[in-house]
Amino acid sequence: MDFIPPPHSALGWRLLRRLTFAALIVAGGVAGAVAETGNAGRLQARALFLEAADALLELAVKPDQAPVWRFPGLVPDEVEARLRRAGVEEAQLAVLRRAEVRRVGSDGVALLPPFALLVEFRPEVRAALYAELGRSPLNPDHFGPLFLFGDPDAWLEGAGLSASQQDLVRRLRWQRGGHWRFSDVSALIQAARSAPEILAARRFMTRRQAWRLWLEPPAPAQREAFLRHWTADERHLETQPLLAALVAGRAGESLELALVLPALARERLYTYPSLRDAVAGRLPDCNWTALNFFAARPETYYLDPQPAYLELTQNYREVAAPGNFGDLACFISPEGLVFHSCVVLGDGFVFTKNGEGLFAPWLIMPLRDLDAVYGDDGRRTVRYFRLKP
Repeated sequence: MDFIPPPHSALGWRLLRRLTFAALIVAGGVAGAVAETGNAGRLQARALFLEAADALLELAVKPDQAPVWRFPGLVPDEVEARLRRAGVEEAQLAVLRRAEVRRVGSDGVALLPPFALLVEFRPEVRAALYAELGRSPLNPDHFGPLFLFGDPDAWLEGAGLSASQQDLVRRLRWQRGGHWRFSDVSALIQAARSAPEILAARRFMTRRQAWRLWLEPPAPAQREAFLRHWTADERHLETQPLLAALVAGRAGESLELALVLPALARERLYTYPSLRDAVAGRLPDCNWTALNFFAARPETYYLDPQPAYLELTQNYREVAAPGNFGDLACFISPEGLVFHSCVVLGDGFVFTKNGEGLFAPWLIMPLRDLDAVYGDDGRRTVRYFRLKP
């Protein structure tokens, strides 16, 4: 039988194509840059969970209705060697050799693991196996798993999953680098007992953790530095009256950060993109979001990696960590490839859009969580860039 292509393989390859900023940033230090201190003041933070609307789900290609593992370009012996390295036992390999489980074609090997086998892997084997599957975007939910930041059980609260589905998430979630992940939406669909449970499973995979932040009035000695930080050294003056009211005690005990963001970020925060945002078939991504942060009108050409690269290299200068409000924080490989860009807010939080897809909303996130997604297990470093005057 033929190798089974994923229902959203085009999306997977598109993600791979868009993963990098498309050009090189010269590696090097930032000697002479002045380090920022706690000028953002004190922030109160509270997590929340977002989910895509059902109408948006209807626009997406449906995932596999049962688990499929794809090994493109490999032959059965090579697949088995990789499974053994992951810790899969011989009895389990025998199951995966069955004619109804293994499909071999000119494009590679696909395995349809039975449900009973899927749930019996030891946690360390599942982590190694899913990391292996995540090497290919043809396994999109392993290549880009759902990261369960913080308490993984908190992700189940209010998610609309049945009790049996919640139990399945607990059994199939896997851990790497200290962070829980989930990749088995197809298993949730396979185990569903009704159409609402299928919809709940699909909706769960669009769930994203975001943060709401509130600014507290700074101490008198810190007021000037506080205002400089949140106006980006007076580059962003539109919200200065509101910030001045907070500093002077005229805005209550705290002020929600969303109110002092530039117009584009304020409008997009906590929302998923829509097809109205598409330009020539492309949706906004991290580069478009970061480079348009202060723009009165967003520039669509930042959807093209080359203009985005030229903007960063020609109109930004590198500064020291942790950056200032409005600076770009970029995850950069040792070779100088930029894999993600986001916008520094303060106190370790950033404004970000993690990918180009429909299910990538605009969020406030801790930079430490983004490191789990884009840091490549410590092989990429975060470097900071500031718009030139």
